[in-house]
Amino acid sequence: MRRVFLAMALCAVGHQAAALSCQRIEPQDAFEKAAAAEESYIVVHGSFAFDAEALPKSHEPGAGDVTIPATFTGLGLTGEGFSTPLEFRVALDARCLGPWCGTLQPDLLQLAFLERRTDGYHLEVSPCPGRAFSTPDEATLDQMTACLNGGC
Repeated sequence: MRRVFLAMALCAVGHQAAALSCQRIEPQDAFEKAAAAEESYIVVHGSFAFDAEALPKSHEPGAGDVTIPATFTGLGLTGEGFSTPLEFRVALDARCLGPWCGTLQPDLLQLAFLERRTDGYHLEVSPCPGRAFSTPDEATLDQMTACLNGGC
């Protein structure tokens, strides 16, 4: 009986120590992936207004994928930089991988890659981020303009 208990305890510790390992994606990598994708993307800089309580919580029993309505307000990328004013509805597709769920802060400036679908724009909010980058600096925004103009 002692061996069974010890084995169960070791399994529980091993499970708790498991962690999600994500490959770090930089904005330039995200741009290149979006440009090479079959899907259509737009690059935006601004903020998303939405109910943050609707996001699934990591390690919460029953947490699963949800789509949350949001409003994007900001600028769209053109050959001259982020110069096109935008405000429109976006679907935030919040995803969970096991006990880990994606997060996004409302009203925080983001550099984001929005997928254009027949039903509107979507942003994937994943525990392994790669479509939204918080508080990008001017150099990063300038890099996106260079990428759009062929100088990635």
